[in-house]
Amino acid sequence: MNKDLFGNDYNINFQLPKGKYKIFRYKNNYKLSDNEKKCKNCINSVCVKGYTKNYYKCKLQGIASSETSDIRLRNVCDLWEK
Repeated sequence: MNKDLFGNDYNINFQLPKGKYKIFRYKNNYKLSDNEKKCKNCINSVCVKGYTKNYYKCKLQGIASSETSDIRLRNVCDLWEK
């Protein structure tokens, strides 16, 4: 057991997310953007054409045919580049 600032016991059960893409997003602070920095404007975002839809991927995390590798254009991470 660990002690907090007030001397109370607490237990740390934190684990990294499972999966290559979830870990990439966690480590690079992938979140909803609140300014002009967005994946939409990033040089690393790529549009992959599907049969009926367009899927957006990030070159830095790898391009795969999986739904988990899709990115949201309104989000941003710490690796954003113009």
